[in-house]
Amino acid sequence: MAPSSPVGVHLVGSICGAQTAADSFRKCVSAFPSRLRRLPDGEPATRWSFTGWQRDVFSHSPVVLEQYKDDGDTVVPQQRASPAEVAEVVKNMPPLKPKYDDFALESYAEFKRLRAEGTIPQGVRFLVCLPTVYCVMSLLRAEFAAAIEPLYTEALLGCLKRIEAEIPHEDLAVQVDVAAETMLIQTPPGEVIFHFDKYWNDDAFEGSVERIAALVGSVAPGVEVGMHICYGDMKHKHFIQPKDTEDIVRITNSVAQKAGRPINWVHFPVPRDRDDDAYFQPLEGLKTGSDTEFFIGLVHPHDEDGSRKRLEVAARHLKGKRYGVATECGLGRAPQDEFDTIAKISTAISGPII
Repeated sequence: MAPSSPVGVHLVGSICGAQTAADSFRKCVSAFPSRLRRLPDGEPATRWSFTGWQRDVFSHSPVVLEQYKDDGDTVVPQQRASPAEVAEVVKNMPPLKPKYDDFALESYAEFKRLRAEGTIPQGVRFLVCLPTVYCVMSLLRAEFAAAIEPLYTEALLGCLKRIEAEIPHEDLAVQVDVAAETMLIQTPPGEVIFHFDKYWNDDAFEGSVERIAALVGSVAPGVEVGMHICYGDMKHKHFIQPKDTEDIVRITNSVAQKAGRPINWVHFPVPRDRDDDAYFQPLEGLKTGSDTEFFIGLVHPHDEDGSRKRLEVAARHLKGKRYGVATECGLGRAPQDEFDTIAKISTAISGPII
């Protein structure tokens, strides 16, 4: 039976102020006592910028990358490569190495050590976050994306399989970060932000969910899998504001139908100014199984009253569902004072898991 109040807190991935995975683990279990079912490594050091560090995967073929001005947002125009030039570059590329497996296994060793010491409670799973391939392809020049997509997909799935081979399945949870598809789906064709346009012929929604479902469905039985459905967090702003939860529900229902395996959790954002029934009403159309948890990204810093109000309204539309609370996105770029108040609010408005 689903609880009538939120149970637990979900951490999306990145954590501020932690220079190592061990630092992040300690910080999180202390800040969110008895509230975490899954624990990420905080994406420290080079991984702080979501997929930005994946540019290094293509360092051997820099011609495929978009180039930006110093502001980090404005694309430097480049002469479009011809199909023959694209084919030649792709043919000569060495195998791609995203390195998600290397970092995951390194962090898992610390996870095990801290669990053995008693710092991490028994029963908490190690959370590995993987981006959708589309998010990484957005780093590339448009004419190269379609040709490189299958190569990167193969490499990313290779990372997943190595992680699954070396981490016991009962210890592992995998999150698929759906961090740009929402903008593509909600924005009229040709109006998306410079480097996020689709590179396939299918409808934006259908092409997106097919790719998301394929990655979700690749996660082995016994390993938990979830989705972080995001609207971006560049400079603490969404790429586009969600009009309501309709597209979140559409993505969730479609992926659940196509993935061929259960989805253990779904995380979605709630903007600070949305405590209205209109935003949450589409949640009543969710068609996931009874075991799927929903983590509502409604906790905003220095706003316990607002967080409680958003939770009250969301709960009305999640009747019969299991749910907990979260922030809108990761906490890797949050100032420490914001992290502290988020931890305090999250713990105050949720119940313990362990």
